[in-house]
Amino acid sequence: MGIQAVVKTENPKRVESVFDEFFGEIEFFPLENGFFGLSIPTKVVNTLGERAVFGKLATLDHYELWSGSWRKPKSKWRLW
Repeated sequence: MGIQAVVKTENPKRVESVFDEFFGEIEFFPLENGFFGLSIPTKVVNTLGERAVFGKLATLDHYELWSGSWRKPKSKWRLW
């Protein structure tokens, strides 16, 4: 199953860099006011793995259409 999300960003190139070589296979389109639609096809999810795709999304401010909630980017810093 593919994954759909809405991404909030002032720099669309950031999304491109997150998905790197798979960006060309993803639908990425402007909505309004710094919001972009993101549709990740099943082929990409199967290739990368669902956990990896959600890991990439976790670096972005995004709204997951499936869960119906906003997710803020996770910090790269971890304090043990």
